[in-house]
Amino acid sequence: MDVKEMKRILIITNIPNTYRLALFKELNKQLVMEGMELMVIFGAEGYSRRLTKVNLEDAGFNYTILNGGVYSSAENNEKTFFGYKGLGKVLRAYNPYRTIVIGFSPATTFLYFRSFLWKSPYIIWAGSILRKGRNDSLIRKIQRRLLIRRASAFIAYGTKAKEYFTSFGAPVNKIAIAMNTSDPDFFIRKTDEVRMQEGSDYKDGKIHLLYIGYLVRRKRVDLLLDLMQELTKKRKDVILDIVGDGESKGQLEKKTAELNLQNHVKFHG
Repeated sequence: MDVKEMKRILIITNIPNTYRLALFKELNKQLVMEGMELMVIFGAEGYSRRLTKVNLEDAGFNYTILNGGVYSSAENNEKTFFGYKGLGKVLRAYNPYRTIVIGFSPATTFLYFRSFLWKSPYIIWAGSILRKGRNDSLIRKIQRRLLIRRASAFIAYGTKAKEYFTSFGAPVNKIAIAMNTSDPDFFIRKTDEVRMQEGSDYKDGKIHLLYIGYLVRRKRVDLLLDLMQELTKKRKDVILDIVGDGESKGQLEKKTAELNLQNHVKFHG
């Protein structure tokens, strides 16, 4: 099929995240088999709290990065907002068959208002859930209800995210569940390579558990330390490898010492 005849699927998200690249690459491969193609719009290349530098040279899908500005909340540095400047121009040029937007971002709000002027169906892909202690303001609730009302369909990370959509009025028959995933073959292959290396730290006969992520309070990595304390009472051949950084690292290292887990928990940065 001529590329010009392909239906174009557009995904709009914040920044290139390592854990989504494999998903987008596989999605593009499957879309091409169905006579479609994928384009991903990133709101920015990254932001200060994201320390990982993502290499897009072998992305395996078409993409463009906007330069719309990144803004962080003064009260909470975990809240970051993207400007998505130039999004309208890209939409006009690309003319997608369907547009999928991640979350309830300013980009989603832009698509909401745009839908009144142009016939441009958008699909919301999100993982928000209803949970105890969630403090959504009235304005946020109204905004999400409006965005959901105009959306043509929804993609949820799981059953809890599906419940969140329905709580704001999304029709159940328009919600599909597509969990976040990665490329397991890549990690199995790379893990085996590391284990086979001469002098590898992982030839120690121990069972290694791995956490990869930001060390911030809401991730509750402290619960993993509590788990390790209980686990080491039953067996001594386990190691928890923590890969990542963040404002809670010092507190977690302190707690590791208080629980006497220095031989069982390793911080790799």
